[in-house]
Amino acid sequence: MPVPTKNCPKCKKEIPETAKYCPECGHKQPYTVHKDQRASPVVLTRKERQLRQDNLLYVVGVVVGIIMIVFSIISEGINLVWTGLGFLLSAVGGVGFIITRVRIWRNRKP
Repeated sequence: MPVPTKNCPKCKKEIPETAKYCPECGHKQPYTVHKDQRASPVVLTRKERQLRQDNLLYVVGVVVGIIMIVFSIISEGINLVWTGLGFLLSAVGGVGFIITRVRIWRNRKP
């Protein structure tokens, strides 16, 4: 099987395509990505996109809930309404996050 070749940009000699330096003149070769090295683009299905959006929504819920708890404690001591809502929002967000992560894991292609 023949080795793919290219020309050195400095001395124009034919060298192996994978060479980092020209064996003739020692010139460092520019880095090139070969066809077989390119990463294939990630294509998500509609269901996978929806699951990731749900996941983000739950994470935002947890963060907002924690912020509500912290501000309710800092601003007025402990305001039971805002603290309760913060805990509720954090709990719902956390459970939703876990459920969504499991659904993403189960939907994963082998």
